[in-house]
Amino acid sequence: LTSTRQVFNNPNMPIYVVQIAPWEYTGCNKTAAGEVRIAQYKATKNMANTYLIPTLDLGSEICIHPSDKWSLAKRISRAVLGYQYGFKHTACGPMLKGASLVGPLVVLSFDNVKLLVHDTQKPNLFEIAGSDMEFFPANVVVSDHELTLFSHLVSDPVAVRYAAKNCVEPTLFNEIGLPIGSFEEQVE
Repeated sequence: LTSTRQVFNNPNMPIYVVQIAPWEYTGCNKTAAGEVRIAQYKATKNMANTYLIPTLDLGSEICIHPSDKWSLAKRISRAVLGYQYGFKHTACGPMLKGASLVGPLVVLSFDNVKLLVHDTQKPNLFEIAGSDMEFFPANVVVSDHELTLFSHLVSDPVAVRYAAKNCVEPTLFNEIGLPIGSFEEQVE
């Protein structure tokens, strides 16, 4: 991302990164695509004027290119209008603000959301890990704009992640139906 700005001789040029969509890649239960999405999240999270566009709800395990181009175009346009042109609307889905430890619980806080919507009818995509970085499914409790994660298999959590498998359908949205993308975060 820095080299792109160097090529254009514009250190503050806005950059929008579209997360790769779910697809079978090396098998639906593998994590290669999830690792790429998480790398995209990490590359954009601390760079000024850099934004991530999630596509977890636009992909398909049988087609690598999302067929719903209109929704993707609207999502990118919404972000550009909000971030670059100051339109007063929700520019994107929930954005992870932080992960803090409260005993054996991890509390995730989010920006860009008034009310989190967690779809419990789909498979749980949240995982939690201890110092060995072995991830286990996490129990999830939703409270307006925060999530609390825990697992009886992890007594001292150090990291959490979301949507780390190749083929996933998002389960976490903001109040207007925009999803959060894949992420992995260390607990503070």
